[in-house]
Amino acid sequence: MPPKKMIEAVRPQVLPRSQDQIEQGYKQMIARLVEERIAEVLAGSQAQDLEPFFQPKDVSDEMKRRATVTDNRKWVYYYETWGCLICDDRKAGHRGLGMCHTCFNRTRNRILEIKREHAPGEVPEIRSKQNVDLARNALSQTKQLPDEVGRLDPERMAREALMPSLKKLARKRKTE
Repeated sequence: MPPKKMIEAVRPQVLPRSQDQIEQGYKQMIARLVEERIAEVLAGSQAQDLEPFFQPKDVSDEMKRRATVTDNRKWVYYYETWGCLICDDRKAGHRGLGMCHTCFNRTRNRILEIKREHAPGEVPEIRSKQNVDLARNALSQTKQLPDEVGRLDPERMAREALMPSLKKLARKRKTE
């Protein structure tokens, strides 16, 4: 009988991964999850014709990339045939997802409000770039002219900075 071989125990070693390797691993994992989710959705959803309406952005983008021209334009065709999904208006232009500008913006703002309410900090507040620029200009004027601060009218400056937002809000309320 031949002599028994001795088996030597080897201790496993964990090698540190570089940042690039970690990022690549995450990207592969996300890509695999997106692929799985797309496969699930395409396999048989009751709301398949409404897809990618109810999907996260990365899944929706991939579905749009794989879809036919007809599928990509289905909401345009819907709007041309039936009008807005919400208000049935056909006169206003199609904004997206089968809705006119007013209904699309209202629905989007409601969704963002819900997201902010249930996941605070994850959804940034919407700020008008124009208002931010006006406020910066007003503040920079006071910093540039410290000797003239007494002559500046802060109420007028605030009114000028807020006027575009107030006009938009007034127009929005008129349409609702």
